[in-house]
Amino acid sequence: MALALAWGCGPATRGSAAKKDSAVLVVKCEVADAEVWINSRYSRTTAEFTRGIRLKAGSYRIEVRHREYHSRYYELTVKAKERRTLDVDLARRFQ
Repeated sequence: MALALAWGCGPATRGSAAKKDSAVLVVKCEVADAEVWINSRYSRTTAEFTRGIRLKAGSYRIEVRHREYHSRYYELTVKAKERRTLDVDLARRFQ
């Protein structure tokens, strides 16, 4: 699935139609440098998700990973005009 790359802080010239048909996903995690992958594509770290990312309405597979923690996977569906917050707790790996 294609992601709308219109970031929450992007220029207003993207058009109001794109905003009407999109949702915003915010990922919160205590591990600030954990990576967020959306549909198997790297998006950004959890520290960079404070304002969220704009997505087209639809279904997504979200993975939050870090080399020192067990990864967490989520399947979610977002609707147009929805703002969704995903609170993620990562369990530390024992080495």
